[in-house]
Amino acid sequence: MFSHWLLDNVTRQEKGPITITFDKNHDLVVVFIEKPPDCKITFKTTDTLGRNIEGVTIKSNTQPGKQQSLVLTTNAAGEAFTGMIYHGYYVFSLSKHGYDSITKEVNLDSGEKPEVIVSLREAAVNLSLTVQDSEGALLENVTVSSIVQPSGQAPIKGVTDQSGIVAFRDIKPGSYSFKLSSLWVKEEIKPISVNLGEASQLYKTTVQRLCGLRVCVVDEQGKRIEGVKVESLATPPGQVTLTGVCDGELLFNDLMPGSYAIRFSKEGYTPVNRSVTLGAGFLNDAKLVVLIKPLSTIISENLFPILSLVAMVVVSAYFVSIKIRSKPVTTISSLVANPAPVAQVASVEPVLAEPKYFGDAKGIIIKAIAIDEKHDLSEIKKQVNLPEEEFMRAFYELLKTNELLGTEKGTFNVKKETRDQWIRYYQSKN
Repeated sequence: MFSHWLLDNVTRQEKGPITITFDKNHDLVVVFIEKPPDCKITFKTTDTLGRNIEGVTIKSNTQPGKQQSLVLTTNAAGEAFTGMIYHGYYVFSLSKHGYDSITKEVNLDSGEKPEVIVSLREAAVNLSLTVQDSEGALLENVTVSSIVQPSGQAPIKGVTDQSGIVAFRDIKPGSYSFKLSSLWVKEEIKPISVNLGEASQLYKTTVQRLCGLRVCVVDEQGKRIEGVKVESLATPPGQVTLTGVCDGELLFNDLMPGSYAIRFSKEGYTPVNRSVTLGAGFLNDAKLVVLIKPLSTIISENLFPILSLVAMVVVSAYFVSIKIRSKPVTTISSLVANPAPVAQVASVEPVLAEPKYFGDAKGIIIKAIAIDEKHDLSEIKKQVNLPEEEFMRAFYELLKTNELLGTEKGTFNVKKETRDQWIRYYQSKN
């Protein structure tokens, strides 16, 4: 008849019949005493990795009629205790900022004291990452890929847009390591912590921009030279020394932008030092490098044509001498007998003497440099328009006598004394 009742303050649970004895008046007095709460729940909350969660709010949304609603909060061990409650049917909601809320049903029998373990899943977040260089310029087409991510999170990958931003949606909070890579960008690993409980998070990271260098080496005739040693004499901070062998053209990739001093050398040629400043984010083309053979090599290679020319001059001088000697000799008596007419001398203004080498191939080269201001070898050759052999012979003779002076940039200047003489002459003409 009664599943739970008290007799002499002792709970009785009997399934058999109850014997009742009446007194002589046949009166039956029954006193019902309400049973006190005799149940208890211990909640244990963890995340998906089994770690305790502190600060979870637990509320009873449904409870037995005599039971007041419950509100609990988990401690540092992720636990919360109800105390003594009535038996019956309960529905609890568990929530915490940064986690997905869940509900839990519990049906308690009288005297039951269960432990209820609940796992909460971290709420997904959105991450936006902005990539810029050291000067604050936003970088497009940078690939951003995770190489470390929280447990349960699949690797993520994206590419920055025109605003330098890449966005990742609905990812797990936790610790990430992202690899950033692109053309002309130094590959870097960036650690980022995605915070729990922040639905949208913005991060900004800075990368080092790189550049490339292309050099082309030719001889004085504009032909590409193979086997030229290329080495850096000075580089920007953080840049390793450049070394390579150029077979007409040579590429260097992934260089630090900034100022470089580079030396070009090959046996049989005069070494050239070149300074170049490389801009970030693209392939820089160095100005054409011209290697010139030293005078000893030129004289050796052109010895035969020079000797032939000397021989021609000697033979011509011999025949001129013979011709002069065959003329009749003029005597003093003949001059007296046939005096020459007296010329009328007119007054003329003094004219500045023609400068050194004026009128020959050397003078034409000097004029191209000193007056026409052509300093590159190719520009000089184009300006003078002399036959190749004649130009080369005159050019190297001027170098040999120090009338022409080479620079580290591969250009040429006229010796100051000679240049000033030519400038004064042309100024007087004007």
